[in-house]
Amino acid sequence: MTDTVAIKKVKVISGKHSALAGWYTAAMAAYALKDTEIAVFHVASDEEPVFSHGSLALQADVLLALQNLGLTESVLVNHARAMPFLANKYMGWQGKKHVAFAGLAKTGVPLGGVNFVHYLARLRNETNNLNWRAELFSLNTICALVGTFAMPSGDPRSILSSLEYGLRVDAKLLCNLLKQVTLELGKGAELHADAFDTEDQFSGRETITLDCRVSKEPDCKMPLDTFLIETSVLKESVPKVNNLSNEYECTDDGYVERQYVSGRQYARKFFSRCFTKEKKSLSGSYSECLEIALAPNTHDVWQHTSNTIYLFETGVHQMLDNGGLGYRTQQLNTLWALLSGVNLSTASANFFNRKSSERYRYWRDLALLPVFLCDRKDTEFWQLKAELIEAADLEYAISFYQRTGVFPQLEHYPNDLGLIENTLLAFDKYPIALDPLSFAIEIDDLEHKLTMLKQQIEQAAMQLPQFK
Repeated sequence: MTDTVAIKKVKVISGKHSALAGWYTAAMAAYALKDTEIAVFHVASDEEPVFSHGSLALQADVLLALQNLGLTESVLVNHARAMPFLANKYMGWQGKKHVAFAGLAKTGVPLGGVNFVHYLARLRNETNNLNWRAELFSLNTICALVGTFAMPSGDPRSILSSLEYGLRVDAKLLCNLLKQVTLELGKGAELHADAFDTEDQFSGRETITLDCRVSKEPDCKMPLDTFLIETSVLKESVPKVNNLSNEYECTDDGYVERQYVSGRQYARKFFSRCFTKEKKSLSGSYSECLEIALAPNTHDVWQHTSNTIYLFETGVHQMLDNGGLGYRTQQLNTLWALLSGVNLSTASANFFNRKSSERYRYWRDLALLPVFLCDRKDTEFWQLKAELIEAADLEYAISFYQRTGVFPQLEHYPNDLGLIENTLLAFDKYPIALDPLSFAIEIDDLEHKLTMLKQQIEQAAMQLPQFK
């Protein structure tokens, strides 16, 4: 594309399996370009959309983007069945009896300016008491456990200031809301594939095409993919405690994710598409064969050809709580500045590709973290998966954290690392070397301080209202 052609139209294309990504992109474009003369059109598949998520767990970055679109929390509650969640619950990931919570917010409170986890790890190490667990010092996880909830407080002196929550929504209903935003703000219309193929008005260098369809030429692989999505209505006997945490139950060949939205349970099973073993015969004439067929992913570099930019949906999005919308939000925020600048030069397109790759690596690492940490020695699948996951950045970050108690701030990681750190602690990745300042408190005094803090958090959680 030359630098002299003004952009007048943005055309977003989605397919049968990428309707949510398409309408999210179109709605974000309609909002970002609303003060320009650029019109936004969405070309949808003629087939009925298939959603890879029955429900989505949305956190701060996506909720802020939706709020900018006019989709406030109250709108999501009233029109997308939104309800809060506080923590992730892991079951069976390090042995069949393993149960642990990872809250969204940072654990504990700093003592004397030192990160709380340093004190907790020191207490565990010196007393050899592994019952001192991070989840006991998280208001998020205790509230999720007892089924209580309140809005966070902005007062840092309040224990409620340590509470963070996300929203779970019905994916199809959210897609409908995004469609409304696009048609209201976009100065364009919804088109269908057959109409797009025949109309010349959407060809030419004045139109930028954002292609959200699934990549047909996978370049790298993921060890798991979505196999089954089920929706069921909860019975009255199901305890409300389940409603405030997402559940991840490890199985022999993958895991099951469960989310709860307004009396409904949405379950997805992730598993290896193929796992076979041929045993050697007594004569040794047959070689052993272990195989996991991997789910397709896409390129780390987003190419642009002429006036088309590819915003692929990938295998990793299937594993993300929010369907990749967090990644898509960051990706698009880089793009709008380029489009509103009237032209898209080769240099700016290359910049967009680089930033997309960096952000993709972060979301891929975040999605892989529980899978990467799984330590099931009782199944062949989980023993073999370690050889198939390429996550050099993640492996380095975990090792560095365990050695030092500090999570390295790599360029593509966000500043808020609460959920990542809590997930590491849920899988017993406590640091070994600690901040020297944490030794300023005598061990008996430290045990007393942490006991009092734990009791304060428990008391606060129990006094909050039951979530209904």
